[in-house]
Amino acid sequence: MSPIRRDGKNVLIFAGLLALLLAIFAITLIPEAEAKYDLRELPEDFIRAVHGLNLSVNSLHMKLDTRALAEEMGSLAKRLMKVHEEGLFKGKLGKLLNEASLSYSKVAEAARYVSELSSELREKRDELSLMFSYLENCSVEEARDLVEKLELESTLEKASSALNALNQVNETSLLSEEHRRVYNESVHKVKKIYDMLVELIKVRDLLSEEDPKVLRELCLARKLGRRPDPSLSYGSALSRLRQLDPSSGYDYAFQIYQVKSWLKGARCRGSSGRAGSGAGTWYPESDD
Repeated sequence: MSPIRRDGKNVLIFAGLLALLLAIFAITLIPEAEAKYDLRELPEDFIRAVHGLNLSVNSLHMKLDTRALAEEMGSLAKRLMKVHEEGLFKGKLGKLLNEASLSYSKVAEAARYVSELSSELREKRDELSLMFSYLENCSVEEARDLVEKLELESTLEKASSALNALNQVNETSLLSEEHRRVYNESVHKVKKIYDMLVELIKVRDLLSEEDPKVLRELCLARKLGRRPDPSLSYGSALSRLRQLDPSSGYDYAFQIYQVKSWLKGARCRGSSGRAGSGAGTWYPESDD
């Protein structure tokens, strides 16, 4: 069953109660001459915003085409923002609904950005998997050729825009506990995706900007337990490797950990594989 329908019973109960409240207070909420928005649409729009966010966040780990959802959520965000800006609803309940309209417009806006983020990630995951497959085999040149075409900044920008929209939501103005739960879980997941993208960009820049011979030597030294070529300069590469944070890698945490483990290639046990032999232990001078 689609995530947007999975708690349909609760949705109907919530929508029905809110619709009843709106019907009761309609006369005091908005003068008849100013009726530019059908009150009956408001419960459904609030629900659509939250479930759009829920679906878009769930799609981050699925191969779903979310372009139509992004367009729908963008339109919904504009409509709810217009309701808020025009201050259509009057009285105490009207103030609550105007504030809620602002928060739900930001929920819908975030859903739009997350849907776009999901689409971009879907297009890049195969390349990312191939890149890490190359690196697992120390095929640095092949990985480098691949990632030079990998544009991640726009994807990071989508995640940043989603977080910015979510940060503008007033959680207390969301009208049900279920909506607050979806909101909080979405903030958590989108932040993890943002951090993951930051780490992926670090790996990409490492491959693009460092000497592939140096990286390959560190990878092979770590993998085979042999001494890296002491004629190469490792300082810059080691500095970048230290900056990697596998704990923020989310879906790619293990792969980023494997790349960072190349640091161990800078301190090898020599060709004998036994530590403590003195001549068989190499530490990069001034580079570490």
